Amino acid sequence: MIRRFVLDRHSDPSGMSGVGDVLEGVEWSDGTISTRWRGEYPSSSNWADLDTFLAVHTHHGTTGAVRWLDQSAVWKLTVDAVSGTTQTIHTSAEHALLFLRTMCEANGEITEGISDEQLLELVAVVFSWRVTLDEYEVNDDWTAP
Repeated sequence: MIRRFVLDRHSDPSGMSGVGDVLEGVEWSDGTISTRWRGEYPSSSNWADLDTFLAVHTHHGTTGAVRWLDQSAVWKLTVDAVSGTTQTIHTSAEHALLFLRTMCEANGEITEGISDEQLLELVAVVFSWRVTLDEYEVNDDWTAP
């Protein structure tokens, strides 16, 4: 699911980007972020994920917020593997659960007829993963927690 957004700055500590809608961005289906700054010095960049972009360019939400132009439910799927590796994906709930069901079925597990909660428990047992699927409230002032 590809989604567009703008960065709405309410303060500008550096004095470079100004306030208001100062940046246009796209969140790609794999969670990668591409951005384009507006204004006198336009530039483009890519980010590994939304959380990293927000930490750098909103100072953890203290100078601005993302305003989504494409409204839909957003979920954050976090998988902590036994190896210590953590993967976070921003996606729809349907895509996150389909991914987990596909992983289990590829490993020979039957997932038909089990609830989403049972699926998360199955993933923990089969792969030794701790999985969390958190819904974000999406509205005009949405930003990652």
